[in-house]
Amino acid sequence: MPETVIEACYYGKVDTLFVQEGLHLWGKFDRQDCTFDWHPVQSAQSEDLVAFAIRQALATGGQILEMPPDGMPWNEARIAAIMRY
Repeated sequence: MPETVIEACYYGKVDTLFVQEGLHLWGKFDRQDCTFDWHPVQSAQSEDLVAFAIRQALATGGQILEMPPDGMPWNEARIAAIMRY
């Protein structure tokens, strides 16, 4: 689930973040409540939560691997992670 991965990036739990090439997930992440509001398309009220996850992972020492769709390590996942703990 993208929510699990994005939240883990926010808390610095991600060692390696796998992201499908060109992936954008639009929405809002409430950092106080750790809740998500997903948007089907980009709008003025949305942010790219993939970009957010990447920034958070990098800020906490994680590495990012951008993968082609057929190279993602876990079946149909478009975003996945190896956790630190």
